[in-house]
Amino acid sequence: MDLHGIAARIAASQIVAESKTQMINEAFESWPQYVIQDLIIPMIKTTDPKKVPQAIQEVKQSFPIKSWKLVMLPIKLESFDQKTQDKLKQRLKGDNPDSVPDDQARHEFQQQKIKNKGVSGEPMIVLKNQDGLELLEGWHRTIQHLKAFPDGYKGPAWVGVE
Repeated sequence: MDLHGIAARIAASQIVAESKTQMINEAFESWPQYVIQDLIIPMIKTTDPKKVPQAIQEVKQSFPIKSWKLVMLPIKLESFDQKTQDKLKQRLKGDNPDSVPDDQARHEFQQQKIKNKGVSGEPMIVLKNQDGLELLEGWHRTIQHLKAFPDGYKGPAWVGVE
Protein backbone atom coordinates (compact mmCIF):
# COMPACT_ATOMS: atom_id res chain seq x y z
CA MET A 1 0.00 0.00 0.00
CA ASP A 2 1.36 3.44 -0.89
CA LEU A 3 1.49 6.46 1.41
CA HIS A 4 -1.75 7.88 0.01
CA GLY A 5 -3.58 4.65 0.82
CA ILE A 6 -2.18 4.61 4.35
CA ALA A 7 -3.13 8.26 4.88
CA ALA A 8 -6.67 7.57 3.63
CA ARG A 9 -7.08 4.63 6.04
CA ILE A 10 -5.83 6.70 8.96
CA ALA A 11 -8.20 9.56 8.07
CA ALA A 12 -11.13 7.15 7.77
CA SER A 13 -10.39 5.57 11.17
CA GLN A 14 -10.16 9.04 12.75
CA ILE A 15 -13.56 9.96 11.33
CA VAL A 16 -15.05 6.73 12.71
CA ALA A 17 -13.50 7.38 16.15
CA GLU A 18 -14.78 10.97 16.19
CA SER A 19 -18.27 9.81 15.15
CA LYS A 20 -18.26 7.13 17.87
CA THR A 21 -17.15 9.65 20.50
CA GLN A 22 -19.84 12.10 19.40
CA MET A 23 -22.55 9.41 19.62
CA ILE A 24 -21.36 8.43 23.11
CA ASN A 25 -21.22 12.06 24.31
CA GLU A 26 -24.76 12.68 23.02
CA ALA A 27 -26.11 9.49 24.60
CA PHE A 28 -24.57 10.32 27.99
CA GLU A 29 -24.93 14.11 27.79
CA SER A 30 -25.91 14.48 31.45
CA TRP A 31 -22.88 12.47 32.62
CA PRO A 32 -19.59 14.12 33.66
CA GLN A 33 -17.05 14.22 30.83
CA TYR A 34 -14.46 12.57 33.09
CA VAL A 35 -16.73 9.53 33.55
CA ILE A 36 -17.45 9.33 29.82
CA GLN A 37 -13.75 9.50 28.92
CA ASP A 38 -12.40 7.14 31.60
CA LEU A 39 -15.24 4.62 31.83
CA ILE A 40 -17.70 4.67 28.95
CA ILE A 41 -15.54 5.23 25.86
CA PRO A 42 -13.12 2.41 26.80
CA MET A 43 -16.10 0.08 27.40
CA ILE A 44 -17.52 0.59 23.92
CA LYS A 45 -14.86 -1.18 21.92
CA THR A 46 -16.63 -1.57 18.57
CA THR A 47 -15.38 0.55 15.70
CA ASP A 48 -18.36 -0.33 13.49
CA PRO A 49 -20.57 2.80 13.48
CA LYS A 50 -23.64 0.59 12.94
CA LYS A 51 -22.94 -1.29 16.19
CA VAL A 52 -22.21 1.73 18.40
CA PRO A 53 -25.89 2.52 19.21
CA GLN A 54 -26.50 -1.05 20.42
CA ALA A 55 -23.31 -0.95 22.52
CA ILE A 56 -24.45 2.36 24.03
CA GLN A 57 -27.83 0.83 24.95
CA GLU A 58 -26.12 -2.12 26.62
CA VAL A 59 -23.97 0.20 28.72
CA LYS A 60 -26.98 2.33 29.67
CA GLN A 61 -28.85 -0.80 30.80
CA SER A 62 -25.82 -1.92 32.85
CA PHE A 63 -25.55 1.47 34.55
CA PRO A 64 -28.98 3.00 35.22
CA ILE A 65 -27.45 6.06 36.87
CA LYS A 66 -29.80 8.83 38.00
CA SER A 67 -27.11 11.31 38.97
CA TRP A 68 -23.37 11.84 39.46
CA LYS A 69 -21.61 13.84 42.12
CA LEU A 70 -17.92 14.59 42.62
CA VAL A 71 -17.13 14.21 46.34
CA MET A 72 -14.27 13.59 48.74
CA LEU A 73 -14.88 10.17 50.26
CA PRO A 74 -13.40 8.50 53.30
CA ILE A 75 -12.16 5.20 51.87
CA LYS A 76 -11.44 1.92 53.62
CA LEU A 77 -11.72 -1.60 52.28
CA GLU A 78 -15.04 -1.82 54.14
CA SER A 79 -16.41 1.18 52.19
CA PHE A 80 -16.97 -1.07 49.20
CA ASP A 81 -19.68 -3.62 48.48
CA GLN A 82 -18.82 -7.29 49.01
CA LYS A 83 -18.11 -7.99 45.33
CA THR A 84 -15.62 -5.11 45.14
CA GLN A 85 -14.07 -6.05 48.50
CA ASP A 86 -13.51 -9.62 47.32
CA LYS A 87 -11.82 -8.46 44.13
CA LEU A 88 -9.76 -5.84 45.99
CA LYS A 89 -8.53 -8.51 48.41
CA GLN A 90 -7.42 -10.65 45.46
CA ARG A 91 -5.71 -7.70 43.82
CA LEU A 92 -4.06 -6.61 47.10
CA LYS A 93 -2.43 -10.07 47.21
CA GLY A 94 -0.99 -9.44 43.74
CA ASP A 95 -3.45 -11.51 41.73
CA ASN A 96 -4.61 -10.28 38.32
CA PRO A 97 -7.86 -12.26 37.79
CA ASP A 98 -9.00 -10.13 34.85
CA SER A 99 -5.64 -10.32 33.04
CA VAL A 100 -5.28 -6.53 33.03
CA PRO A 101 -2.55 -5.56 30.56
CA ASP A 102 0.61 -4.00 32.05
CA ASP A 103 -0.79 -4.65 35.51
CA GLN A 104 2.48 -4.64 37.42
CA ALA A 105 3.78 -1.51 35.67
CA ARG A 106 0.52 0.31 36.39
CA HIS A 107 0.72 -0.64 40.08
CA GLU A 108 4.33 0.53 40.27
CA PHE A 109 3.39 3.83 38.60
CA GLN A 110 0.57 4.48 41.09
CA GLN A 111 2.74 3.42 44.02
CA GLN A 112 5.45 5.91 42.98
CA LYS A 113 2.89 8.72 42.51
CA ILE A 114 1.51 8.11 46.00
CA LYS A 115 5.00 8.00 47.48
CA ASN A 116 5.90 11.33 45.83
CA LYS A 117 2.61 13.24 46.14
CA GLY A 118 0.36 11.43 48.64
CA VAL A 119 -3.29 10.76 47.88
CA SER A 120 -4.06 11.20 44.20
CA GLY A 121 -6.25 14.07 43.06
CA GLU A 122 -7.57 11.90 40.24
CA PRO A 123 -11.03 10.61 41.16
CA MET A 124 -12.09 7.00 41.15
CA ILE A 125 -15.47 6.18 39.65
CA VAL A 126 -17.93 4.30 41.87
CA LEU A 127 -21.60 3.38 42.05
CA LYS A 128 -23.36 3.80 45.37
CA ASN A 129 -25.67 0.93 46.19
CA GLN A 130 -27.31 -0.41 49.35
CA ASP A 131 -24.28 -2.61 50.10
CA GLY A 132 -21.60 0.08 49.72
CA LEU A 133 -19.58 1.34 46.80
CA GLU A 134 -18.94 -0.63 43.63
CA LEU A 135 -15.59 0.36 42.17
CA LEU A 136 -15.86 0.85 38.40
CA GLU A 137 -12.65 2.68 37.51
CA GLY A 138 -9.47 3.54 39.36
CA TRP A 139 -8.51 0.05 40.51
CA HIS A 140 -4.71 0.45 40.44
CA ARG A 141 -4.91 3.81 42.21
CA THR A 142 -7.32 2.47 44.85
CA ILE A 143 -5.30 -0.70 45.49
CA GLN A 144 -2.11 1.28 45.98
CA HIS A 145 -3.87 3.79 48.25
CA LEU A 146 -5.21 0.94 50.39
CA LYS A 147 -1.68 -0.49 50.63
CA ALA A 148 -0.19 2.89 51.55
CA PHE A 149 -3.01 3.83 53.94
CA PRO A 150 -4.39 0.56 55.40
CA ASP A 151 -6.39 2.48 58.03
CA GLY A 152 -8.10 4.47 55.29
CA TYR A 153 -7.71 7.71 53.39
CA LYS A 154 -9.83 10.46 51.94
CA GLY A 155 -9.91 10.84 48.18
CA PRO A 156 -11.99 12.21 45.31
CA ALA A 157 -14.63 10.12 43.59
CA TRP A 158 -17.31 10.48 41.00
CA VAL A 159 -20.24 8.75 42.68
CA GLY A 160 -23.11 7.49 40.58
CA VAL A 161 -26.46 6.83 42.22
CA GLU A 162 -28.97 4.40 40.72
